[in-house]
Amino acid sequence: MKSIKYIVAALIAAGLTVSSYATVTVSWGTGENSYLSDSGSAANDWNNANTQLANGDLLELGTWGATQPTLTTANIQANLISFNVFGTGTIDEGASTFGLSSGATASPTFTGNQIVIIAWNQAGTTVVPGVTEVSVFYENMADASNWKMLADAAGAHQAVDVGDLFVNGGNGDSGITLAGATVLWGGTQYDAPTDISLIDTALVAEAVPEPSSIVLVVLGLLGGIGMIRRHRS
Repeated sequence: MKSIKYIVAALIAAGLTVSSYATVTVSWGTGENSYLSDSGSAANDWNNANTQLANGDLLELGTWGATQPTLTTANIQANLISFNVFGTGTIDEGASTFGLSSGATASPTFTGNQIVIIAWNQAGTTVVPGVTEVSVFYENMADASNWKMLADAAGAHQAVDVGDLFVNGGNGDSGITLAGATVLWGGTQYDAPTDISLIDTALVAEAVPEPSSIVLVVLGLLGGIGMIRRHRS
């Protein structure tokens, strides 16, 4: 059993008080071999407090709908904003301390859609240029049915796990990912000394104006200069 303070243990989607809601449990156990990191692919980061997602860092579970986006430096911020969040939780130290809660029903936004997890290296979703990192990942629901959001029904429940993306849950297979494992933002790494597979966050790029927007601004400035010159003459 790994003695890693941050591996999230035994968890629950708490806070759903109406029994007809669909619920999703995100489950990491202390004996498992996969976890989340903001190491930026640094090796042997499992024992480095500076590279672990910290106590209180935010986790979101939800979807973009039937089709998940291709994330780029140009669109990552807009897509983080448009993400449909079903439940949120935080990374905390100790056993059974990660909770995923939601007051929403699965229908109609979530039912039948791909479950996606976003892990932040901070407690909130405000992007700080040069500081904020996220990982965005899922196992394709065509390959793993537990990553497909259930319809609302009494007792409807399924569990998803970071280990679902790795062969043997990340144990002894050098971080090899399964078919359908998708990391839309961030990456996967493997720490050989501890036999741990991890999903790394990556820096959220600062929003860059579209070239067409820059052209419009330049034309506007030139037009303004022209009007000033004509007025003076």
